[in-house]
Amino acid sequence: MLAAVDILAATPLTKRPNIYLFVIESLRADFINPEGAPHLSQFRDDHIHYDASHSNANGTHPSWFSIFHSQFSLFWKKYKTEKWAMGSPPLDLLRKWGYKVRIYTSAQLGYYGMEKVLFGQNLQLIDSYQTFHHGTSKQPWETDAEAVETLQKDLAENPELREGQVCIVFWDSTHFDYSWPKHKTAQFSPFAKEFAYFNAIQSKKNIGLIKNRYRNAVHYVDSLFGQFWQNLPNKEESIVVVTGDHAEEFFEHGHLFHNSHLVDEQTHIPLFFKLGTTKQTPPRSIACPMDIFPTIIDAISGQTLPFAEGQSLLRPSSWPYALIARFNGGRTPYEFCIHNGRNKLIAQFDSSPIFTSQELKIRSLSTCKDKAADCALNVESWIEKEFPGALDRLFGKK
Repeated sequence: MLAAVDILAATPLTKRPNIYLFVIESLRADFINPEGAPHLSQFRDDHIHYDASHSNANGTHPSWFSIFHSQFSLFWKKYKTEKWAMGSPPLDLLRKWGYKVRIYTSAQLGYYGMEKVLFGQNLQLIDSYQTFHHGTSKQPWETDAEAVETLQKDLAENPELREGQVCIVFWDSTHFDYSWPKHKTAQFSPFAKEFAYFNAIQSKKNIGLIKNRYRNAVHYVDSLFGQFWQNLPNKEESIVVVTGDHAEEFFEHGHLFHNSHLVDEQTHIPLFFKLGTTKQTPPRSIACPMDIFPTIIDAISGQTLPFAEGQSLLRPSSWPYALIARFNGGRTPYEFCIHNGRNKLIAQFDSSPIFTSQELKIRSLSTCKDKAADCALNVESWIEKEFPGALDRLFGKK
């Protein structure tokens, strides 16, 4: 992998447009609409987006891993355990091309030790690391605002930052218990004044109030993105990507929030791209965050990443699926979903560690909306029809 990065880096870039990546906590795709998120809705409609866009896990840390390493989320713990020292290979490549990496985060990137997995054991891939952490004295909506305001201030006061920068923004307001300025009139009322997890779990009667809390947090994050977009310098040339790490369920399938199971409500996220002046229409019908950096690098260099499991969305796909791992705490995920945009296969390794597992158990076959699949064929024939080559790719068969 190191050699591949060096080979790609040997071909210099003719331009280095700024790259802005927004990773937004618990952001569910179907809540991005003109009423609740007008700025993100307009950005989606004006640029590249996918109706079938799914996270690579239903929890934060394996999702972050897939975004920045462009690898299957099943592998996140292996990289952490083996103390992978270089961090994200795509970021390493961009730095070798002369980019600077600037982090503006309201989220705690030390979660499960992920900052070292993402940015290197010595955080050597980060040129500027600005943190805005919330706690007893500040709410997430305040620190999210500080993150984007600091980014805008840096761009306004330092013209040299208007090219050759990778600016990565992590926002946290949409993580429960959902945060927005309470001194302003709420867009959605009534909403739950006190977010009582146990009451919510024991009864569905307040779920509408909890959903309105979430909608208000989404609406607030949307306003921050609108502020960023309105004031962005060199807008036409810039690359801007917006995604969520995972989505959020509100009892649609008997669970709240995320981390519990691989239903659409926990995995269907926004994935929006503005790729500078690129007008190419992507040929893919399904996309996932694992594809973000291969797509960005293709857009600025015309090159693909041979070491990545993700693929450039600007090219026809040789593996038109999303792989979504189920949260398993600090351990390696052992249950996963393969999604083709229409149907889903959920499977489970028979033992952990998964790399020594001898059997794969099929847990369910369903439609993309988690209804039982119409398997007129037997299971093996249905899998081969819906997911040709998918399992072969995962398990190393040619």
